[in-house]
Amino acid sequence: MGRICAVLLALLLAGCGSGGGGGGSVSSGTVAVDLTTQAPSVQTVIYGVQLTVRLPAGATVAADATTGEVAAGQLLVKDSAALASARYTPATATTPGSVVIMIADAAGFPPGDLATLLCHDPAAGGGVTRLRGSARETRTELS
Repeated sequence: MGRICAVLLALLLAGCGSGGGGGGSVSSGTVAVDLTTQAPSVQTVIYGVQLTVRLPAGATVAADATTGEVAAGQLLVKDSAALASARYTPATATTPGSVVIMIADAAGFPPGDLATLLCHDPAAGGGVTRLRGSARETRTELS
């Protein structure tokens, strides 16, 4: 079985619609970014993933103003045994906002659904917009 420890950018792919937020704080203008992993084989075991979600202009994530730690309920990890950490960096005049997410499980987890990050984007309008980002077995950042 392969072992993956990926560092990547989960690119927000086209997609929209409405749906539930899966237990987080969901309101009008919420963007639910569904993060998944891919591997050459379903028998692959993933022990840890670090990724960066770059946010579109105007999008924010509820987080501690001092530490950047993403608020509880805003990162919904699919593997209940995994340890997870997420840090939000607000946008500046020259760089977009971003969230660095780290998820690890000593027992490992299979490729597939990884987590959902809830963001707020006033441009998203009413309801919940769902976007999918995909993490592949690579150390390359996609942009």
